[in-house]
Amino acid sequence: MLALAFAGSGAAGIGTATERGSFLVNNPTISARKSAQDPHPNNPIKIYYIHARLAGPLSAWPRLLERAATMGFNHVCVSPVFLPHRSGDVFLADDHDIADPALEGADRADKFVLALASLCSSHGLRLLLDIVLDRVAADGATARQNVGLFARERSDAANGVIDPRGRLADVHGAMTRFDAPEIAS
Repeated sequence: MLALAFAGSGAAGIGTATERGSFLVNNPTISARKSAQDPHPNNPIKIYYIHARLAGPLSAWPRLLERAATMGFNHVCVSPVFLPHRSGDVFLADDHDIADPALEGADRADKFVLALASLCSSHGLRLLLDIVLDRVAADGATARQNVGLFARERSDAANGVIDPRGRLADVHGAMTRFDAPEIAS
């Protein structure tokens, strides 16, 4: 799992611990790099996971965040908040600029995340976002706007035929082309 951390100031980003208080979490069971601003640097990271679609509109989040804080969690990891593929799979983003309509009231994903980060901070929690980097919806806005970054996997699964000997491919996804030299540079 790759996560974004949001400092209490509302600053956000992926990077080292010196860049705006952000860090990468590869496994929630191991210790992650903590921000220099953390008032309790020796406390272990305790992550409470919330599926954003189940939480709903921002007005419903304070109750969930209060519960997480009361249970002793110090971080909240939230499923992707971006407009999902038409199948409803939140881990297959259609458009990274638009918030999931199920979150109600937020049209832009960045505005929703900043508001949620502020709410988390008011409950003494840090926000982590669960994001998917290796694939997007093949017919989505992100893939259409960045044609060279994504490659559609060829699969007979789209036609209802699955060959168990073949490579597992995401029927609706376009895979990020990490192996393309022009993208890596």
